[in-house]
Amino acid sequence: MKKQLPLLRSCIRCCMLLLIIASSLQANAKKTPTHFGTVQSFLGSYTGEIAIDLDGPNDDMLSITLFEEKVKEKGGWQKTKQSIELNMATVRLITIDSISYKIASIEYAADKRYAYCCLQLKEGGQKLGLYQWGTQNDPEKWVVHYTILSSFTMLSSPTLAGNKISMYALFAKCPEIKERLRSTKNGFITNEMSTAERLATFRQLIQESAECLQ
Repeated sequence: MKKQLPLLRSCIRCCMLLLIIASSLQANAKKTPTHFGTVQSFLGSYTGEIAIDLDGPNDDMLSITLFEEKVKEKGGWQKTKQSIELNMATVRLITIDSISYKIASIEYAADKRYAYCCLQLKEGGQKLGLYQWGTQNDPEKWVVHYTILSSFTMLSSPTLAGNKISMYALFAKCPEIKERLRSTKNGFITNEMSTAERLATFRQLIQESAECLQ
């Protein structure tokens, strides 16, 4: 038994080391990148270092470091900072490097969403718009939203297909588009269409409805 004790202690030390390494890796993986910018929320406007993932989903709370400074105290200088946290549901817009991002959850399948994503409006407007999710021009991260649609939706989502009735309401004042829509079976978007084909379709609709959707 005594001979086994050193081996047992060695095994325990190894296990503890592995736990420490795992915890460290987990902490680093969860670290959110920060960006200097301005947050516009229903509670006010705040400028500082914003902890947010521009290219992925985010948590419910947004952390903003408003300022950080060194204050001279007895014994030397002391670094101080003031931070606040906002519920992401209250955030309307975030501006970083002169680029404005709308904060919204994105539907990618029925009842499935990516939470609190950063969207750049690329084409169209509030009534019918195409958005790019994140900072990169990724063809698989295009998002569409129009006033009758219940949520911001990935172009690749199967839930976009068959929205003929909602598009009738959207293009109520666009007679040429309505006439073309009437001749379709289930609407302009079908399950057989690729993301690129859906993107081309919405781009065409945005151009054709520029005046009648005002």
